[in-house]
Amino acid sequence: TYLTDNDANGYDGTDDIMDMTGQDEVNITVARNGNFQMQPAAARISEGTTVVWTWDSAGHSVSYREGSTDDEFNDGGASASAGRTFEHTFENGTGEVLYRCNPHAAQGHYAALIVE
Repeated sequence: TYLTDNDANGYDGTDDIMDMTGQDEVNITVARNGNFQMQPAAARISEGTTVVWTWDSAGHSVSYREGSTDDEFNDGGASASAGRTFEHTFENGTGEVLYRCNPHAAQGHYAALIVE
């Protein structure tokens, strides 16, 4: 898959997929401690869940890359400051959604959501 083939930072295999199903809202940290990773790098969520990304450091973005749902999203570009948030509600089907930080994709700053 996208994560294992490209060595996404913070992802060590399917045992690292965090189960966040059944929650109305989940939080994902962007660039935790200034690292090029999402925390968690992979999560399982329920359809209808709102994901809130919160920036831990500046200069990063959250952008849909590909997937089997109709949930495309883009935060509008790299954040100028820590503490920024962006949210998207996944309500357009189930499947895998792959996303990344556009400025740091080459450094492995990407992640995945599995919408059930």
